[in-house]
Amino acid sequence: MKRNLRLSFAALVAVMLLPCCAKAPEVNPAADGSAPNLTKEASATLERSSMDSALPVWAEGRESEYNLDLAFRATVRSNGRQRAKVRLTAQNSYRLKVNGEFVAHGPCVAAHDWFRIDEYDITAHLKKGENVVAIEVVAYNDPGYSFADGPGFLAAEVILQHRVAAATGAVSGKRGKRIVPFRAYELKTKRQDVPRYSLQRPALEVYDLTSDYDKWCSDPSWDAPDKEVALTVQTEKQYLPRHVLQPKFDIVEAEALSDTMFHFQGNKCGFLGAVVKVSEPTELTLAFEELLYPTPDRKFRELWKNQSKAVFNLQPGEYTIETMEPYAMQYVDCIADRPGVEVEKVYIREYVGSDALRAQFECSDPRVNALFEAARETHRQNALDIFIDCPHRERGGWLGDSYFSARAAMAFSGRTRVEDNFFQNFLIRDTFPNAPQGMIPMLYPGDDLFGPSYIPNWAMWFILELEEYATRRGHPEVLEAARSKVYSLCEFFEQYLNEYGLLENLSSWVFVEWSHANDLVQDVNFPTNMLYAEMLDAIGRMYHDSDLTDRAAILRHTIREWSYNGEFFEDNAVRGDNGVLKSTGECTEVCQYYAFFSNTAAPDTHPELWKKIVEEFTPDRTARGAYPEIWPANVWPGCFLRYEILSRRGLSKQLMNEIVATFYPMTLMTTTLWENLDISASCDHGFGATLAFIFFRDILGVRDIDLEERKVLISMKDFGLEWCRGTIPVGDGNIEFQWALKPDGYFDYTISVPEGFIFEEL
Repeated sequence: MKRNLRLSFAALVAVMLLPCCAKAPEVNPAADGSAPNLTKEASATLERSSMDSALPVWAEGRESEYNLDLAFRATVRSNGRQRAKVRLTAQNSYRLKVNGEFVAHGPCVAAHDWFRIDEYDITAHLKKGENVVAIEVVAYNDPGYSFADGPGFLAAEVILQHRVAAATGAVSGKRGKRIVPFRAYELKTKRQDVPRYSLQRPALEVYDLTSDYDKWCSDPSWDAPDKEVALTVQTEKQYLPRHVLQPKFDIVEAEALSDTMFHFQGNKCGFLGAVVKVSEPTELTLAFEELLYPTPDRKFRELWKNQSKAVFNLQPGEYTIETMEPYAMQYVDCIADRPGVEVEKVYIREYVGSDALRAQFECSDPRVNALFEAARETHRQNALDIFIDCPHRERGGWLGDSYFSARAAMAFSGRTRVEDNFFQNFLIRDTFPNAPQGMIPMLYPGDDLFGPSYIPNWAMWFILELEEYATRRGHPEVLEAARSKVYSLCEFFEQYLNEYGLLENLSSWVFVEWSHANDLVQDVNFPTNMLYAEMLDAIGRMYHDSDLTDRAAILRHTIREWSYNGEFFEDNAVRGDNGVLKSTGECTEVCQYYAFFSNTAAPDTHPELWKKIVEEFTPDRTARGAYPEIWPANVWPGCFLRYEILSRRGLSKQLMNEIVATFYPMTLMTTTLWENLDISASCDHGFGATLAFIFFRDILGVRDIDLEERKVLISMKDFGLEWCRGTIPVGDGNIEFQWALKPDGYFDYTISVPEGFIFEEL
């Protein structure tokens, strides 16, 4: 069909997929069970899971021992035709093999005192006769950002057809059929007394191996009575289903740059492996990084105190070695302390999400296409079972970041599977180990090495994401399930309100952005107060609470009186020795974006500032020397807040050009999207994947997908592209939309929407 584009953007929906709730939330569980119900308040309908026979077990008296690695195995007999599966979970990390073949790594993470059961079909790995089901398990008993800390255990069972054939802690089953117990061994191939890998992740991997080190997981006749450990049944566990799709474990081989240096085509995430031959006892270090420093000696970065390496002490022989934990990298340096080491192959076994492949995007600008694929790759590596920040340094489930990662997840998958788990982990518990009563942890599940700490700003982002999540999910009962936590958070912030109604001297870690803005957070930080006003407004919308809506309006007025100096919004005010609050006069770029994002300012109320933002604060501002007194913004949230406010005004051409200018150089270096504008931090950060969401909304022109009204709103605009096409998943269906700009200024387009949906052209 041929339509002339209407150029008015006044009626454009501000954010795709994210209208405010239009009616009061009621508890109304999804009839199809597509998403788990949340919180203990809803325990009557909480989607729990259970083991058929397996009991949680661990080495007797060693449940709290640091970095203990155990090898569990059971031998089961098959006729070669039976369907078979393994169901298992553990406190920290496990690696499952059948007859020596890798099957899976886990577990799917969950909140403290809850555990998700992973289930894997192992039929293709079985042979007729005896089969070895082997599970290597490590319990760290050391705080980390990537999991909930707790005493070690494994619960696992093997099911042949419909019968439990092997299980931890069980010796007999129904109808008198014997169940083979898993036996456990301490092989001591993985060193226990090692330093941390990073500030945020425990236990550097160091191994002592002989060439037959992995025989225990493949040979039915293998036994080592002197290494067997006695097992005891641990306290009863609370189980949940995995819910999210299983990971992808594809093998990707690196290209050899020299005898020792190897290179992947862009950042990859997973388990680093190598095939090597050793002629004499050798210490082989596999050092890895996302980028090399651009210096003559091409050194790896010493970043965030990471020990980006795994160490293998090898006796003479041939080996296939592989790390137990996942990392992200592009370059690998194989460093041996002896000559005569042959590195035949370096590879990575990917550990990435599998729910990002249906979405497609392509346009006439190849740079934009490369950015979309970089967003997909970044998302795959950071959205496995929760939204994490980076797959290398910490693998932490951070709030704030997740606000943007969740948008990308919906754009790529058309579902909220990962976000369901992410929110359930936060909402299923009444209290948290690392946050005071009423506060929501800055990341979860996880534990801080330095004890309780939290970011109050991240709790505000939690509320903003919750509002969007309720709409994305299509089942607003999540709001009722979250009500008590939401209002407890409101009560928590009350204690920090000063005589003007502004938050002052918030405790713990106030975080605005990785820029100079973070040096201006006390005493009264205005970006934080702007976000707080938006939080109050969001709660008012979700729960139809006019008191909070009114408070948000008053707070915005107060912020304008204190922060706006007639030209720019200033970042903070401090109390002098006389106790009088006074603005510091400091202004940052990101503060201006917070003002417009939070509706503290608007183009109509602050037109001169808006004009400066649009015309002067472009990516080349620093190079042009424009407004040097305004401290520059960084990627998150600065760039993404800027993109939101540009999108709200329909400035799609400028939005596209700025994204290309900022992010395209990153894709050329890593094929992933970065934490900062430079290489000083992670070069593979989850929130960057929201570019895909922006491309669907602002470039393809699918401005809104209203799940409640089952309506798709589209809009096309001439901003320099000749054509664009895309596939956007929506549940089990897809939106297929493409357009081409004709020489006469008209658009030809075709669109198909899922059954039951309609579309409208704006």
